[in-house]
This record gives sequence, C-alpha cells and structure tokens, in this order.
Amino acid sequence: MVKVETEFYWMTKRVQLRCANNSVIVNGYNPFKADALKLNIDIAALELIMPAELIIGTGYTLDQNVAKNICSKFWDVNVCKTLKGFALKYGSNTYFQEVDFTESKLDGISIKKYYEVITNLNTACAKIIIDPRYVGAGYAVTPAVLTAGMTLANAFLSTTGQAAQIIGSRKQNGEAIRVILKTLQTDCTVMDYDVYGIGNSVFMGQFLNDRKIGKSVIHNTINFIALDALTRLPVNRVYVINQGATRGNYTNIDGMVALYKKAGTNILVCSHKNPKTKLVDYEPQTVRVTAVYKKSVTFTVTMQPLDAAASAEAAEKATDDIAKKKAAAKKPIVADTEVKEAAPAKEAVAKKEVVAKKVVKKGKGKK
Repeated sequence: MVKVETEFYWMTKRVQLRCANNSVIVNGYNPFKADALKLNIDIAALELIMPAELIIGTGYTLDQNVAKNICSKFWDVNVCKTLKGFALKYGSNTYFQEVDFTESKLDGISIKKYYEVITNLNTACAKIIIDPRYVGAGYAVTPAVLTAGMTLANAFLSTTGQAAQIIGSRKQNGEAIRVILKTLQTDCTVMDYDVYGIGNSVFMGQFLNDRKIGKSVIHNTINFIALDALTRLPVNRVYVINQGATRGNYTNIDGMVALYKKAGTNILVCSHKNPKTKLVDYEPQTVRVTAVYKKSVTFTVTMQPLDAAASAEAAEKATDDIAKKKAAAKKPIVADTEVKEAAPAKEAVAKKEVVAKKVVKKGKGKK
C-alpha cells in the first residue's frame, strides 16, 4: 500500500468508528445500517490481506490486551449470556449462533480481527433486540447496553492503528488490496447519500467530516515509554537516544520521555544503569520505529532486568570493548608514522654518499 491508499484506509476506519459510537442512530435507519454493515465486512476483508503492521501500531501490546479483555468480559457477561438465554427459550438457533461467544473465545480472537468481530456481534445483537418476541419480554440488553459495549470496543480500537507503517508494505498483496479499496470507495459514496436519510444533523456533520482525507505528515516526536519486563512498572532514568545523535534523554518517574525524531534514522538505543553502583542493570536494547504519517507516535519498550552477576559482566564487557577500540585506534597511526619518517631519512643519506665519491674521483683525475 502506498501513502494515498493507506490514508484512504485510515479514513474508512474513522467512518467505521463514528458508526460504532452511534450505533443507536445508525441502526435506526435501515438503508444506512446496511451500508455500515457492508463497510465493516469490506474493511475486514481488506485487513485480512493487509500487512499486519499497517493495522496494529508498534508498542501497543500491553494496552491492547488489557482493553481487549475488559471488552470481552463485558460482552460475555452483559450481552451474550442474556441473549443466548433468549435464543434458547424461543428456539432460535440462528440467534444463538450469532451471539455464541464467551470471554475466553473473544480473547482468543487475534488483535487484527477483534474489532470487526465485536462490530458484527453488535449488529447481530441490535437485530435481536428489535424482535417482537424480545421487545415486550423485559430482557436486560438494551440499546444503551450495546452502546456501552461499543464504547469499550472503541477504547480497544484506540490502542491499535495509531502507528501505521509505510516502509516495506508497497508490494504486499498490492492488486488484491486495490480491488477491495475500489469496493470501499463505492461503499463510502453510497453512505454519502444515505446519511441524509438519518435526519440527525449532528451525526451527519460528524460523518461528512470523517469522510475527508486530511493532510498527513511523518511523525517528528516519539513518546517513549519504558516498562519493566517482569513487574510491568515504569522504569525511571532509561537513557534513550536516536542512533547517530550526540545527545539523548532520560525517562521520568513514569517511565516516559518525548524525543524529537532525528532525520535519516528510526533506530532508538535504550540503556539503564543503577544510579548508585553505576552498573548496567537492564539489558540494553536497540529498537526500530519505522516512519509513520503522524505528528507523533507512542512507543512502549519492555526492559529486561539483569541480575547482579549479569550486570557486572555487562559492565566488564563494556569496559573491555572501550579499551579494545582505543588500542585498535592508536596502533595503526603509530606504525604508519614510523614507516613514513624512517624511509626518507635512509634515502637521503645514500644519495649524499654517492655524490661525495664522485667529487673525490674527479679531483684525482686532474692531477
């Protein structure tokens, strides 16, 4: 995917998010509801063949899993269990299959597909709760409950797709991607007209604003977060520097630091020393943040703590490496100088002796 195609994809994700946040309004007008459902299906088809890094931002794993579990638990306990009971009571196998999800089953869905599953589950549930048999029965699942569930799904969505990477994705499934992008363009064009039938001017204004493809920029700020790999707590005073830069910065007590992205490199070098012993107490890391079309990107790194022996060994190795580099740098210079100075000196002496002998011979011949 090239820049223009990726920006169009992000636009469709904004539209999808807007519809998810306003599911009651969307589901209230059947033509637009059908449009939103088709958009979800086509986006899901696109994401199946897109490079994963275009969908899932770098460094969000911890936040993604937490938000995902909270969302899964809500849909299982507050929605699916109730609607499965309704489906069994009225003998609707179709309804049962549509909402047959548990917390563990939802957690087992890949991050790449998770939001689409929740969106489609929400659509199925919205259809069930307007069934005449359901309406007067007094069941607990209401449009407000579904909206709350989608709010949690959107909280999960906010931890993904924030650092869509461009480099290295140009040739992956290119033709197949472009076919679906054309389908999505048609989907959005139809929605542009159908949105006028909803009759909600606020939603319509928000939707039309989401449909604009804004000017994108490559990020110039990296919001770096360091977490301990074992405790998952923030690590203070992790030194982070752009590869090739002369100066870096340290994370604060919350394990955070904002760095300006150095032009020409996306490599970050991270290290940490015990403030008292000055020994390396976390394994140094070199991480890559590939170019993104965004003003800033949040990047989380887990630092692996070293035990005392490993820390001392790392410090000793670092000292040895420095000593070797200094020795290697000095040796060639000294040897080179000696050769250059010695060779001309010998040559000058030899020439002088030859001249002296010639002068002596000429003098003897005249006498």
